[in-house]
Amino acid sequence: MNITIENVSMKFKENKALDNVSFEIGEGIFGLLGENGAGKTTLMRILITLLEPTEGSVTICGQKLCAANREEIKKLIGYLPQELGLYPSLTVRETLDYLGGLCGLKNRERKERIDMLLDQTHMLEHQNKKNRQLSGGMKRRVGLMQAMLTDPKVLIVDEPTTGLDPEERIRIRNLLSDFSRDRIVLFSTHVVEDLSATCFKLGVLKRGKVIYQGTLAVLTAIYVIAGGYMATAVNDFIQGIIMLFGIVTVIVAVIRNKGGFMAAYEGLARITDPAVTETPGIFASFFGPDPLNLLFVVILTSLGTWGLPQMVQKFYAIKNEESIKKGTIISTLFALVVAGGCYFLGGFGRLFSDRIDIAANGYDSVIPTMLQNLGPVLIALVVILVLSASMSTLSSLVIASSSTLTIDFLKETFLKKLDDKKQLLLIRILVVVFIAISAILALIQYKSSITFIAQLMGISWGALAGAFLAPFLYALYWKKTTKAACWTCFIFGSGLMLVEMAAPGLLPAIMRNPINCGAIAMLAGLVLVPVVSLVTPKPDQKLVEETFACYNKETMVKQSTALGK
Repeated sequence: MNITIENVSMKFKENKALDNVSFEIGEGIFGLLGENGAGKTTLMRILITLLEPTEGSVTICGQKLCAANREEIKKLIGYLPQELGLYPSLTVRETLDYLGGLCGLKNRERKERIDMLLDQTHMLEHQNKKNRQLSGGMKRRVGLMQAMLTDPKVLIVDEPTTGLDPEERIRIRNLLSDFSRDRIVLFSTHVVEDLSATCFKLGVLKRGKVIYQGTLAVLTAIYVIAGGYMATAVNDFIQGIIMLFGIVTVIVAVIRNKGGFMAAYEGLARITDPAVTETPGIFASFFGPDPLNLLFVVILTSLGTWGLPQMVQKFYAIKNEESIKKGTIISTLFALVVAGGCYFLGGFGRLFSDRIDIAANGYDSVIPTMLQNLGPVLIALVVILVLSASMSTLSSLVIASSSTLTIDFLKETFLKKLDDKKQLLLIRILVVVFIAISAILALIQYKSSITFIAQLMGISWGALAGAFLAPFLYALYWKKTTKAACWTCFIFGSGLMLVEMAAPGLLPAIMRNPINCGAIAMLAGLVLVPVVSLVTPKPDQKLVEETFACYNKETMVKQSTALGK
């Protein structure tokens, strides 16, 4: 079941509303994104047979769009227009009953469908209200019900969330998500947030032309390729704000679900697990039943971020020295809220252990279980949090990896005559390659036996930060750091994590865990680099002095900045 749009064009006198548009739309929600006037409504009117395209062809669920098939195609489609006219003096139920009769539904079937839709849309208590008494959000829900009344295979909705408050927009998106199972939903909007929360695939129209068709992962690639470091930094900032408010809201909601902080704390104190410890009340303590392993988690998630190569790109967004001070304060507060929030959520996860089969579903099932009783608004907020974190990490990683590989390796080794224009093109090509690799790894992980995402984080962060952290820090602040020490750290960090993956039995018991092993790889590098640097040939003194000469460069500043001794 799909919709195939091939080379469709639509002209109104001299104005070309659609220009050679082609889409392939399958089951689920397909997002149609574009500014006002991009051609979204025109395309939808063609699909519902109100307009006939000037050029091209359309096939809907195997039926070719033409005059002979028009009535059959209409039976397949439900449509919510951007502007919906409702008879003001009819009640909600009367409206649906009248429209259902026009669609040819028999009395009994019509009543059953109306009752079900009123229940699904939470409109049962408003069914006897007249349409003129309804809020904007309620009217949109009535519009959705009339579009779904015949249980169509294809649902087309034009700007369904325009002008609605955030809660009502989320309710509409949830209705569309529920309805899209085994059906096609075409969701037109100019609000990116609506698509990020509901759609896996989307198409983008601009001035009647298709400028993009694909998944959100590829859309991430587009803004990285087009905007570079600055776009990534701005995007990270916006997504960070979402995460900041989101995690606080989720924590409050989860704790309230357990009767408040003190009630949840007392509940933790009463939990016992002989398989973990015999100590009473240990799960309510700050360090928990396993402080050593908790320490390794803290080391991995704190030191690890310093050593990840994607952090390098943050330097390109720095305006001046003053912005570094502000950034330090803001990022520290952000880290305290997010890390502290994650710590508390993890701790209170024990309160939900009676609902989870850890052996079957893994530790990643804890958080979804904690959140399952939240309202639709908070669930949508969690989805946005996950998308924000995913897109931020992916964009930062791929742009750092592609630029480093191009500038520091390929240009220095094989392509020494590479000009700036070709260098930029190569970086963009590598961005696409790295995102494709990320998608493949995600699919492999999804189908593999590794169910705990922290295991993957321990391996990847351990290898990356174990290799880069110590050379990065020592090379910044210590002039005696040697090339041999850096190579030793690279080989040790990567090699240790390879052994942990391939033959963990060769390692001590405490290191037979990706998180612990990753943390130890980082700490070992901080020892290896200075020790190896002391016994290996020193770097060229002239090169070192030239490298650090920037610190001695004199700069004119205001008296208030440099008050003197």
